[in-house]
Amino acid sequence: FLLGRARPRLRDQLAVGARLGLALAAKVTAVFLLPWLAFWTWRNRLGWKFLALTVLGGLLILNLSYGFKSPIGTVGDFSFQSNALKRLPLPSWLPVPVAKDFVEGFDAQTVDAEQGEFGSYLLGEWSRSGWWYYNALCFLMKEHLATILLLLLSPLALLKLRRETLSFAGPLLAIGLPLSLFSSLQPG
Repeated sequence: FLLGRARPRLRDQLAVGARLGLALAAKVTAVFLLPWLAFWTWRNRLGWKFLALTVLGGLLILNLSYGFKSPIGTVGDFSFQSNALKRLPLPSWLPVPVAKDFVEGFDAQTVDAEQGEFGSYLLGEWSRSGWWYYNALCFLMKEHLATILLLLLSPLALLKLRRETLSFAGPLLAIGLPLSLFSSLQPG
């Protein structure tokens, strides 16, 4: 794995950055990979240059996926609709190095999550607020039995892994599981 090397080469850094950019272009919640990447960089003492080059590569690919349409603006260029982004204490002059459509899409999804705009349907019942177990139950009902069994057996494999591997997977699980299981958006 590219980040598993003690001293990643420039080509490895660019590859990680490209994958980060593709992840961000595919799913907005990939922004939660950024704290994980910062942790991994710190944990392995890779330095701020590694982190900067990786993030810049990711931003390049993300902006490329938006056709470099309005790639750099400032916080003051946006009129946020979501409470979460309105409350951020950011100065209006602060540069935003991603496409305007990306930021506005993130803001719109945040509004949907805050307002619970979409109702949820589960087991013959509608709800405006959803259920805490919705995503877990939908996963169990939709996923193949073999995949569920492999997931249940995977903690046994973790026992055999090195400590470094666990420090890699821990933040992903800490960020990914809550996002997956307890999101207020429940499209089914």
